[in-house]
Amino acid sequence: NSHDLSGMDVEEHIPVMEQKIVSLVRRSWGIDGRSDLLDMIRYLAQEGYILRYQLYSEASSPEELMDETMDEDDRESTSRAWRFAQQYKSQYSPGFMAGWDIGRAAILTRWGCYLGWITESEARGILWDLSQKVVEELHSWREFAQSYLFGGLMWKLLCGDNSAASYLGYIADAATDLLTGKDEQDGGQWHDCPWPAQRKIGFTL
Repeated sequence: NSHDLSGMDVEEHIPVMEQKIVSLVRRSWGIDGRSDLLDMIRYLAQEGYILRYQLYSEASSPEELMDETMDEDDRESTSRAWRFAQQYKSQYSPGFMAGWDIGRAAILTRWGCYLGWITESEARGILWDLSQKVVEELHSWREFAQSYLFGGLMWKLLCGDNSAASYLGYIADAATDLLTGKDEQDGGQWHDCPWPAQRKIGFTL
């Protein structure tokens, strides 16, 4: 989203930017305050596309994933996503979707903090918990970027959106900048942020 990554605030606190962010969160996510925000972050951290990909991978046919309320477009989207999961299930486990789920949960956390729906202390705690969730499944920023692209593709297939190629191109360019930087010499912004360390559990006798 081309936000500032050096602090908790995603943008400068000016009315036009605050209105832009609140409109984005409401329009794209259906989130209209603290309760909705925390519910969505919890869903992404506990279920999200990890669960959805698992269900689509385990289904023996797309019809198992459909119900009578679906229109023709929904049924076609479900079939596309089912074929996607069947194609890749032997190569990628459901946990590989962690980057897609946790990446979106993290930006929602930062947006919520920026809008004043959660405190900075709460946001930092949530981001810490999210980092621990993602390091259970992924092992580097590069793998995180690959996961985000993978999840984004399945999302586009489910949306029935014909802009998948341009969308993937856009986020691939963004990931490349974050990994390597525009000049590919000094490294991108992720280069300055070590991959999160997994919490070590100690035992006492």
